[in-house]
Amino acid sequence: MGKNFASQEIADSLGEHLYDNINTTWCLKIIDNEVVNFGAIIEKPKFILFNYAYTSPEFRGKGFYTQNILAREEYLRYNKCSKEIRALCTDMSINIMKKLGYIEKSKRGKYTWVRKML
Repeated sequence: MGKNFASQEIADSLGEHLYDNINTTWCLKIIDNEVVNFGAIIEKPKFILFNYAYTSPEFRGKGFYTQNILAREEYLRYNKCSKEIRALCTDMSINIMKKLGYIEKSKRGKYTWVRKML
């Protein structure tokens, strides 16, 4: 992930800086040795949080966000995770999440919480 953790551009896009810890697994899309898309799986005591989803502007609209969600779901299935998945969505991602079977849980300002059981 390298420079992505310190990037102000990415922090501004996400609305927060990236953090990593022992409970976080990262799914990356790498093209020509550059991370162009990423998303985190954060294991919480009662649920799984999908967080920090980002695609570099020049790679948006190519399905990488959707592929990343599906890859994270597959990782959880492979590891036999039975916890509910939760994610905080923006206007850019809510329709994709709904198409992938996530349902709205609540709204907080411009953000929407969604959830899904695998």
